[in-house]
Amino acid sequence: KMMILKRKRIVLSIIAIMVLVAGYINWAYTQPVDEAPVSAPVSSDTEVSVPENEILKKAREARDTAREKSREMLQEAINNPATPDDGKVAAGNAINEIASAIEKEGICEGALIAKGMSDAVVFISDGKVSVSVKSVNELTSEEIVKIKDVIIGNTGITADNIKISSIE
Repeated sequence: KMMILKRKRIVLSIIAIMVLVAGYINWAYTQPVDEAPVSAPVSSDTEVSVPENEILKKAREARDTAREKSREMLQEAINNPATPDDGKVAAGNAINEIASAIEKEGICEGALIAKGMSDAVVFISDGKVSVSVKSVNELTSEEIVKIKDVIIGNTGITADNIKISSIE
């Protein structure tokens, strides 16, 4: 009986570590996109600019890669016969949260484009939202209100948990 309890504790500890790693990976990719200049010198005479939409595309890809890695780790825990039932339920719930965040992010991104934004990337994690919007000029207060309305309406997350940045 002691051996079974020790095994359950070890498995639950492994699951907890996997969930923490998945959360960290998700958090790392939900940080706002760096608003540094988007050009990099190639030689002393030549400069190549990265298109702004490339920045948002890369942010989207990084977010999706992190989510997929998290989902795979959680699925492994579910498929592991040594994982206790409550650990499988917790991993299943975490997968459902990831799926829900993915769905809400897609809805918000589409709605922001429909509201006149040329491109946007939305990251939802731990009850917080980070929005990066492509904008030629600094965002106006009217645009910020539109963005917050879209996010609040589609996620239920309060305005104080929404961070907005613009990519020029």
